[in-house]
Amino acid sequence: MRESAREMAEVFDRLDELETRAGADEEAIRCVENSLGRRLPSEYRAFLLASDGAVGFVGEERYVNLWRVEYLLEANAGYQVERFWPGVTLIGTNGGGDAFGFVWEDGRAQYICFPFLGSEEDSLEKSQHLWAVLLGDAGQG
Repeated sequence: MRESAREMAEVFDRLDELETRAGADEEAIRCVENSLGRRLPSEYRAFLLASDGAVGFVGEERYVNLWRVEYLLEANAGYQVERFWPGVTLIGTNGGGDAFGFVWEDGRAQYICFPFLGSEEDSLEKSQHLWAVLLGDAGQG
């Protein structure tokens, strides 16, 4: 896991307009996983251990607000995720009308970005890599 945290730190170094935080506590992450009834994807876990959430621009015009681990359960309950998007776990927003999250498909995490209002398949960005979705490069994943 330390190797992954180092890789995340290298990603953060390249995203100088992304405001990162101190890493989340492993116990807090496990607590969220227990409440969700599923493990968080390893890439996202590594992100949380390196930075407990983040806010700012990634790429030239893409804004992200990735939630702190302590806010994940509250946000998913508040947005009624299980009712409207069964199997999805939201992890943040773009500060506007789009949500970032993940869903497990065939044992692999798929990171997604989709509009809160209406989730037509053609407006869904999907990738096996967290940063591809956050940077808007999801077509390759």
